[in-house]
Amino acid sequence: MTAGVEQVAYRSAWSSIRWTRAIVAGILLELALVAVLVPIGAIFGAPPGLGRNQTGKYGVFFTAVPLACFVLGYCAGWIVARQVPTRFVAHGFLVGVAATTFYLLMTSLNPQGGLPAAIAGYGTIHFWGTQIARVAGSTLGGVQPRQGQSRPA
Repeated sequence: MTAGVEQVAYRSAWSSIRWTRAIVAGILLELALVAVLVPIGAIFGAPPGLGRNQTGKYGVFFTAVPLACFVLGYCAGWIVARQVPTRFVAHGFLVGVAATTFYLLMTSLNPQGGLPAAIAGYGTIHFWGTQIARVAGSTLGGVQPRQGQSRPA
């Protein structure tokens, strides 16, 4: 392949991404997670730095966070991918990356200690595992809408 053909193929691959749709869906995903998880933290308790109800029993909250990130991420990736003509997995992945970026930005701007406080509250492995679950769920949601369709020969 010549350099000109490679450049055109590279440009067309990125131009087929619906960037606005993926970024808006990522932000809406994160807002939905906040709407679901803040009440769970308020009712069942959240670790220091993550909420006001600090009962010391965080099992429900620590279970709900990664589960909600994966499930709602899957739903967001599925919704976006079923409305685009190509690059379904890439769109799902971008939804998860946009949501995670938005979460990290919101957490960094938190006046109660920022990102270090959130990592300390969750624990390092649980914190980053939850971020991976969000991206994995949305990516898998991008795969799902197209599995039942016949593939070109």
